[in-house]
Amino acid sequence: MQNIKNYWSGDRPPCVVGAIRNPAYRQLAPAQMADGAVESLRGWDESRANLPPMFFPDFGPPTMAKSWGGEVVRQDNGEFFIKPVARTVDEALEIQPRENPDARLALDIFREVCGRLGRTDILFRTPDLQGVLNTAAMVVKQEELLIAMHAEPDKAHAFLGRVCDDCIRFVRELLAEVGRVHGNIWPYFWLPSEFGVSITEDLMPLLSAELYVEFGMPYLKRVADEFGGVFIHCCGDFARHLGPLAESGIRILGFDFHHPFTTFRQIQEHFDGIVLTPNMYGARAPEYATGADFLRSILEERSGKNAIWMPACDELPQDISRVITKHGGSLDGFRE
Repeated sequence: MQNIKNYWSGDRPPCVVGAIRNPAYRQLAPAQMADGAVESLRGWDESRANLPPMFFPDFGPPTMAKSWGGEVVRQDNGEFFIKPVARTVDEALEIQPRENPDARLALDIFREVCGRLGRTDILFRTPDLQGVLNTAAMVVKQEELLIAMHAEPDKAHAFLGRVCDDCIRFVRELLAEVGRVHGNIWPYFWLPSEFGVSITEDLMPLLSAELYVEFGMPYLKRVADEFGGVFIHCCGDFARHLGPLAESGIRILGFDFHHPFTTFRQIQEHFDGIVLTPNMYGARAPEYATGADFLRSILEERSGKNAIWMPACDELPQDISRVITKHGGSLDGFRE
């Protein structure tokens, strides 16, 4: 068994697997979410999961923007989006964010699930913790936010600073209630909050390197400084930001990336000693016949202290398991 505190302190093998039970209740209505979570967690100990039981209160990407208002719409495919509540940054600056309703809802469902199961060992994960840029681009029309960065940078900073305040307040509220959070709703790994938080930074690919340094990094740094570090999910092309991020002094714990939009090789050129959760966009990556081939390539390219965490639901395919063990990785579970 791996000790999770040792892992995030730097004592880790080149590759591990973190397996959970599939949280198929994500983004369901609250009552269905509670029922689905109870069912999933009830069978956790007898499953092939090798992480402790975890609750994923996922209400969709709009969560962080709900403090500011706006109409949430559920699409025909079941996914959610939120209509921007402000047309311009000026309008957004007039809004006073309220208490985020998803924080209380997540806590209420969590307590109900724990009570129904009679367990106190279930770990709580944050709802969809979108970063400052992502949240801002849901509060105000995205194109207006980008224009403001060029035309009215002082106003853009004033708005982003307030969004950052609200994001930090959101996490602090959760921590005050449960004492600890254990990662975001994605990726499926285990990050105890004493080591940092996990966020989504999907607006990053829309900015030039210069704009991201000016309008992204100051708020990313505030979040990282507040919570001790930040793990970044971005499924687009963010390679041009890697050099500035590596030189920024921000405590970056790792990246969840999608090949070939951003590649392992590009990240490794700038970072050493971080954790990476690799994903392959198959239609754009014909050089790899299987996920096992993709992982093998990464482990063969790996140098320094960078470590791979392979997230899995219930069970990892045998071909990937064989690649991990062949390259000195571990299939062991985790404990405190």
